[in-house]
Amino acid sequence: MDRIRAWFSSSSICLPTIPSWKASLFLRSGSQTPREEARTAGLELLKRIGLSDTANHYPDELSGGQQQRVAIARAIAMNPKILLFDEPTSALDPSMTSEVLGMIRNLARSGTTMLIVTHEMRFARDVSTRVLYLDEGSIYEDGTPEQIFQHPAREKTRQFIHRLKTLSFTVPSAGAFDYLGFLSQIERFGRDHLFSPVKIRNLELAFEEIIVQNIVPHLDARGDGYPVLAVIEYAEEDGTVVVSVRYGGDSFDPTGDEENLSARLIHGIAADIKYCYDGGNSLTITC
Repeated sequence: MDRIRAWFSSSSICLPTIPSWKASLFLRSGSQTPREEARTAGLELLKRIGLSDTANHYPDELSGGQQQRVAIARAIAMNPKILLFDEPTSALDPSMTSEVLGMIRNLARSGTTMLIVTHEMRFARDVSTRVLYLDEGSIYEDGTPEQIFQHPAREKTRQFIHRLKTLSFTVPSAGAFDYLGFLSQIERFGRDHLFSPVKIRNLELAFEEIIVQNIVPHLDARGDGYPVLAVIEYAEEDGTVVVSVRYGGDSFDPTGDEENLSARLIHGIAADIKYCYDGGNSLTITC
């Protein structure tokens, strides 16, 4: 099994009285390798991870990032087919994190096969050839880095990758929704995520012009199409805000007629507008 995988953890890097070059070979227990040959091998491993100058240092003389790198060298010394990492940077500060991630990138470039559990999304995107998103103990979505990070197919993956914050509400009928209450929710959502006053007002305007001034009167006139489902999504990664509205009834695009005042107002604040009808109406506005 040692040929198949090697776990590493900085918390078990080595005994406090063992210097770095010995720690890098610590898992080769029972080896009959002569001392000088072992020392040469240990020094080569430390050179490979950029720590040759710490060969005679003890664990308490190393930074957290250096300890992690020595622990990785210790795992490499086993010559495993696969290296397994479980949150290798979880206990490190940003500067130490960059040390360890840089080393793992170099291992990837050298052709080392690795299985990495991580919440470092940018790192995972850059270094991986296959990505699995796990949810509640099972594989929720599986694909290439481009598929998972650029075009996730499933909702939970999309929310996690883009760090989406959402506000959703339902309009069950014209007489059964709290217009002022919804505006208050939008304002609170915007303030919680540090939106500018202009962006908050644009969201309130979109809600009022699309739903209150157009969709609700249209559905009331035809007597069907409720409920109206609206979702505001804010992507922390790039600051994009998307308003999505779904409703029933016949095909009706409140932004399609630019002679309509509401449509002109929405086109004035939107970066992109998409409408489709697939048995129900779907309108997406990117602000």
